Amino acid sequence: VIAAFLSICTAMGTPAIPVAGTTMIFVILSGLGFTSDFCMIGYALVLAMNYPPGMAAITLNVVGDAATNVIINEKENKLDKEKYYS
Repeated sequence: VIAAFLSICTAMGTPAIPVAGTTMIFVILSGLGFTSDFCMIGYALVLAMNYPPGMAAITLNVVGDAATNVIINEKENKLDKEKYYS
């Protein structure tokens, strides 16, 4: 029950923050009492393995947002093509 409560509370503010999910894992582990050296080594391994895919996801998110912005502005005839192509 405590793990579910901590997971829900920490998940509310993390979607917009890069690498926040792994930070929230630390909060949940600490809240559950898993603060031994072995648990922290495990957390460090998860953090190290999650960083490169996280960077790729952030890049894809930015490119997708930019492409969506251009497509919507083009369809609404608000895209200044002279500035866009220069």
